[in-house]
Amino acid sequence: MLKHIVMWNIKEECFGKTKKENLIEMKKILENMDGKIDVLKNIEVGINMEKASDKNYDIILITEFNKFEDLATYDKHPEHEKVREFVKQVAIERAAIDFEY
Repeated sequence: MLKHIVMWNIKEECFGKTKKENLIEMKKILENMDGKIDVLKNIEVGINMEKASDKNYDIILITEFNKFEDLATYDKHPEHEKVREFVKQVAIERAAIDFEY
């Protein structure tokens, strides 16, 4: 099994919406991939708590796949491409890690 974890910081304002509004929208968009990409076995999305450190990332995506090759399939999937288009516009920083467990 493989975990693919991505964290982002996003802009204070984008699309005429606040950071908080865009975080909520991003969470919905990410979670909307659930059940639409057959190689995606599990998905979890979390927004950093307001009372948590402002040094933390704003939002995290945790996904699980059976094997590394499935990650490449996911990366090219049309549903993931839709997500990528939104994220590219609101994100200012990204960090990721892939590991087997």
